[in-house]
Amino acid sequence: MASAALTIEWKDEYLVGVDIIDHEHKMLFSTFNDFAKAIENDLGDLIVERILIELLEYVLMHFEHEEDIMLGRNCNPDEYGAHKAEHEGFTKRLIAIKDRFDRGDNINAPLTTFLLDLILGHTVIRDIKLGTLV
Repeated sequence: MASAALTIEWKDEYLVGVDIIDHEHKMLFSTFNDFAKAIENDLGDLIVERILIELLEYVLMHFEHEEDIMLGRNCNPDEYGAHKAEHEGFTKRLIAIKDRFDRGDNINAPLTTFLLDLILGHTVIRDIKLGTLV
């Protein structure tokens, strides 16, 4: 019997109170779950490539939204700088994973780790602070 794919369930406690950010965070959870199912069902490189492209588009758009909101709310410059630096680090990591994929490497483990870090380490911990800026 095959084991079930690792999934991460969205919870309302992850809401930051900014509609666009909350919607985008939900999309990220869905993308992770799609990726986990693709791995479990061995759906192949085309699905993984589609997910990578979606993720690259997502992080660029989403991080810009968060940073604009922080600036618009006159966020503490140190907090803003730290948050922006995290975004830049995540973006560089994802680009490196995409480069590995393009070279033909299996990126299932590094992409899983990236997504877990982004969701569990950044989105549900650090981004919650955005709600205090509203």
